[in-house]
Order: sequence, then C-alpha cells, then structure tokens
Amino acid sequence: KRFVEWVDISLFANDTYLQFIYAHLTSRGVQKHSVRASCAATFTAIMSKRMDPQAKVALMESLRVRELISAIAFNGLALDEAVSTEAELGVQSTAVEVAAMVRAIAAEAL
Repeated sequence: KRFVEWVDISLFANDTYLQFIYAHLTSRGVQKHSVRASCAATFTAIMSKRMDPQAKVALMESLRVRELISAIAFNGLALDEAVSTEAELGVQSTAVEVAAMVRAIAAEAL
C-alpha cells in the first residue's frame, strides 16, 4: 500500500499481482484477516492513483471493479472477520479496509 502511491501503476496493475489480490479479497478460505485487509488497502491505493480521466476509466475496466464489488456484496466477505487493527502493517480491520476500497471505487467512478 505504501509504495503504490508513488510507484508506476503498471507494477501493480498486472495480471499476476491482481490475481493475488482478487483471490484474497473474494475467497472465504481460512487466512489471516490482515492479508485480506492489506489487499483491500492496496486496491484502494491503486484506485486512488491520480491520472487523466481516460486512463482512469481504462484502469477501472481492466481491474474488473464491477465483478469485485459484486463478489464482496453478494458473498458478505467484508463482514466475516473480527474487527482489529494491524498497526505494523498500517491497516485497519478487513471491514474497514473493504469499506474504504468501495468508497474509493465509487469516488473515482464519479
């Protein structure tokens, strides 16, 4: 998350990296909640990256944000873990990070 804000977006918006993020954001498997929260925070940083409008629309289409939001909304993935803070990672609970991610997607879409 900390590096996404100033590093070239192509380093994070690639198939390998995004498959990892999507897998952890949409799976119900047993995993540390900090991994899912960190993935949500990273996706938020990717969505919040400043760029011209045409590039932002293209990025949003390539990130398949509609599919991601649908998976989160219909599977209740944001609400299935305990609330806590991972201070060393700089992330909040999964629910807080996923809510921030959804807010960032909505803000950028507008």
